[in-house]
Amino acid sequence: MFLLISLLIILFTYVFYITNPNPESFRTFITRKYAKLQEEGSTSSYGAAWIKNFAAKTKAKAHGRSSSLDFTWKNYQLFSIVKLKDGSAVYLGCLNRWSLFSESGNIKASPTPVAGSSRQEEPNFSNIGQEARDDAKQALAKKKYKRAGARFQEAGEAFMKLGDELSTREAAICFEEAYNAYKHTNYEDKTLQALKDAATVFDSTKKDPNRAGKLFEKIGDYYEKTNNGKPKKTALALAFGYYKKATEIFRAADNGHFKYSLIHQAELAAQIGHYDEAIPWLEELARISVNDPTLTFKVKSFLFQACICMIALEEWSRISLAYKEYATTYGSFLNSDEYRLIDSLVEAACCFDSSQFTEAYQRYHDLAPLPNWILAILSRAATAVQFLDGNPA
Repeated sequence: MFLLISLLIILFTYVFYITNPNPESFRTFITRKYAKLQEEGSTSSYGAAWIKNFAAKTKAKAHGRSSSLDFTWKNYQLFSIVKLKDGSAVYLGCLNRWSLFSESGNIKASPTPVAGSSRQEEPNFSNIGQEARDDAKQALAKKKYKRAGARFQEAGEAFMKLGDELSTREAAICFEEAYNAYKHTNYEDKTLQALKDAATVFDSTKKDPNRAGKLFEKIGDYYEKTNNGKPKKTALALAFGYYKKATEIFRAADNGHFKYSLIHQAELAAQIGHYDEAIPWLEELARISVNDPTLTFKVKSFLFQACICMIALEEWSRISLAYKEYATTYGSFLNSDEYRLIDSLVEAACCFDSSQFTEAYQRYHDLAPLPNWILAILSRAATAVQFLDGNPA
């Protein structure tokens, strides 16, 4: 018997929890209540004082003044309480329903604007933001991710309008929460927009650069992996821009994580044709990675890509010196297949031998497939090699 009673208590608690109504449902309820009152006329059995106030505010809307019915919403998990700010009524919400709990005929009337005055009642963005945030948390607890994302976004926008430092940071947190909620939905555009808002606002506060940098990295990662309907090169260019921003933020904050953003920044620069920019970044990565146990294995890859960028620029004199200097400084590059490939390509270019050039990179590609952007550069270079005159470059 005790077990049965316990199970019933748990069941009733769960039912009340998941059917606890939110502020939006109250707005819908009160609107329908007023419409029904209009249909039934003044003989309605529920002609409460709040209806009159609601009608007054509706009339105000018609004259271009504020029309919101202000109320405070308190969430008690199993039920909610709404108090109208004019003191006219209190409502109890549970089981997805709203009921009049108490009312007063003494409504706190708002001053009537003077005819011709442009003065309007200012929205309380602090309350709007708090209500939206509380509603979002409740929706998140019920795994209503779309609603949670939308309400967190609304909260962030409201807090942003306050303008002070604490509210701006609260807005950034809400935007990030909106992103985390939207991730569980199919709304990619809303997910990305919330992420961009969070990154931009956190960056504007200058209080948490590491958090801002991480968010910009996520945007870069999104564009690098998903073109979002854009041409591939356009998406990669956007990814490059966001990773570059993340690198700048991490560098300014003296955060060693900058090197991981720089890897994406440099490699994307090479892929989208920013060869002059990519080369020094790739060389820097080689220098800072040689003594880093987590990155030392990538040194030869960084130097190889720098050489490919020089080939793309058709700077054969430069690469003839650079790859040998790399080999002298970095033993891992000297003993690599990448070094031997570059050596073969330089030799073929010096001989103006297009066939030898093509054979060299195709032989490497058969053993270790090259990315498409590198293949495209080498294919163009093979054609250009036969037209080199006497001295490469």
